Amino acid sequence: MTRQAEPRALSGGGDWDRYYQAPVGVEPIVGTPGVAQAAFGDQVKAGGGSFTQATEKGFFLFTDSPVQDDPVEVSGALAGVRASGAFAPSASARRRRVRQTASGEHVHVEQLVRGARLIGADARVHRDSEGVFAITGRPLGDVTARDPGPAPTVDTHEAVGTCAQRFELDDGLEEVRVDQVVFPEGDGGVWAYEIGFVVPEHAADVRVYLRADDFSVLLSYNISSAFPTAVPARVYPVNPRRTPDLADVTIDGLEAPGEVLRGAWLDVTQASGERLQRSGGGFVVDPGEAAFDEVQAYHHLWRATGYFADIAAPGLLDARPFSPMRAYVNDPQSPDNASYMPSTGELRFGTFFGTRSSARSASIVVHEFGHAISDSICSLGQSPVPNTEARGLSEGYSDYFAASFLDSPVLGDYVADSDAGARNCSDPNLRFSDDFTGEEHDTGAVWAAATWSLRERVGGEVADRLAIESLEFLGPTSTFEDARAALRAVDAKVFGEQHKADIDAAYEERLS
Repeated sequence: MTRQAEPRALSGGGDWDRYYQAPVGVEPIVGTPGVAQAAFGDQVKAGGGSFTQATEKGFFLFTDSPVQDDPVEVSGALAGVRASGAFAPSASARRRRVRQTASGEHVHVEQLVRGARLIGADARVHRDSEGVFAITGRPLGDVTARDPGPAPTVDTHEAVGTCAQRFELDDGLEEVRVDQVVFPEGDGGVWAYEIGFVVPEHAADVRVYLRADDFSVLLSYNISSAFPTAVPARVYPVNPRRTPDLADVTIDGLEAPGEVLRGAWLDVTQASGERLQRSGGGFVVDPGEAAFDEVQAYHHLWRATGYFADIAAPGLLDARPFSPMRAYVNDPQSPDNASYMPSTGELRFGTFFGTRSSARSASIVVHEFGHAISDSICSLGQSPVPNTEARGLSEGYSDYFAASFLDSPVLGDYVADSDAGARNCSDPNLRFSDDFTGEEHDTGAVWAAATWSLRERVGGEVADRLAIESLEFLGPTSTFEDARAALRAVDAKVFGEQHKADIDAAYEERLS
């Protein structure tokens, strides 16, 4: 008798949610305080031009008359800062990263107060040969009001100890990073510590903000992206259920002498115990051995690198976390789970129901790799609030990329032990709620369905290009409306608006 797996939503509590605390209001770090809140279609002045608010919900400024000013100056003007001085002496901005893609140059502008990052202040300015044509993200317009005064003496030891104690981590913290930042609170700002650490046994990649004066928690959250539904290398081409016959494949990309599954982009090993090591270049392993999962994961991941290298801008896979990306299989700390950890750039694949290795599921492997892609481009899954639209987008894009890669809308069928899969991008019943709220994997499934519908209209090559390029316009506070506007922007810049009607139709059919 075929066993039907029960869904397991990890976001529903327990260890997955134990790291979320928000004792202070998060509105300043997920909104745009101090920036005029234009309604859909309204004009907003920024720099030497005028931009149109392109979404009914979100923040996406677009113009048909590009502005020639420098991107940092444009973002400063939007924030109401005098052009002559850019920012007040205590406040400034800097280019955090610049990416060049088919749709233009994308400049990530970071706002600073007294040289420290202002948490939540995130602007992305987009320009082509004609000038700045779009502004996205969540810039703050009242930066000077957030000045907390001179920075206090740094005490990272106490900050880290407080985190370990607060979250009852008796063995201390792993992969710890501490930074002194300014945290917007109410109409002002306070000095804070940003502590990032990893807890592998909880599949948690945590960000904690502690008030510098008393070490109280301002905000904490988990940014790990996991495949949470109840789902679980010669290799199975897709997974043991869908393609049960083993196929002979070539393992490529290994570093010399090719005795372990490690290369310039990937490093796959066991989470515990000895890794697979073979001399003579052969990796034929019996499926009954744990080492088989290393081969299977490497095979799926290697194919995924080829897929994303074909659709993404050059250079994406040459930087962290793909230099190389470490993947762990048979992870005893990840039962019924698979996850991507942004802080370490690691993938961790556990076993579902004690028998179904998630490393044997191409859809799960590529889904998690997709999180690494979107995180590298725009940190989409790093919203400080769980179940936001941005986190839904992160899940939705990962679902879509996995489905498009496999040319099948069914995801997680092996670990769910069901032909219907754990999720299905072609499900006609998937709809957004009226206010787009919901658990992030649920709302993500709707976005994946909308994007899959677009693929059916315009073809996989065009849809993949639209999807990967649209990430350049998004960030950790983006909305589904922002994402539609991003698809439109890419279509306008790359395809001359050939697919605008298809984008709108695919999106609107998923509205309640």
